[in-house]
Order: sequence, then structure tokens, then C-alpha cells
Amino acid sequence: MVKICIDRVASQCAKLKSRYIKIENDKTVSEKSGRLSFLLKHKPNEIMTPYDFIYKIVTTLLLNANAFIYPRFDKYP
Repeated sequence: MVKICIDRVASQCAKLKSRYIKIENDKTVSEKSGRLSFLLKHKPNEIMTPYDFIYKIVTTLLLNANAFIYPRFDKYP
């Protein structure tokens, strides 16, 4: 029953559009553009869509009460 609830919450969260926003001096700065923003919106890694990526993060967070993302950039594009 718990996993069904987590699935429902994660599937709804995965529909959200991710944004990269930087906060400076307690003021929200507008959305940043660049490589990180592009990767979050279109292709977070080679094998996942943004939907799959967010779904997996939310599921891990709710199951384990802990989740983290480690960005790894290749030297050569």
C-alpha cells in the first residue's frame, strides 16, 4: 500500500518542469540559462528522460527519507 502511494506522488512530481534558479543576497534571481538548465529540462543523463530522473529521485526520497544527486560532467562533450 505504501509503495502504491509513493508511486502516485512520484508520478505527479515527475510531471513538474525543473528549473535552475540561483539565489543571491536573499533575493531570487531569474532562471539561469546554460548547460545545467538544459540538462535538467531535456536530458539529465544518457539513459533517462527528465520524467524518469525526477520519478526516481522522488521515489528514493520517499522510500529512504534521503536522496542526493551527484552531478558528473565529462571533460569532452
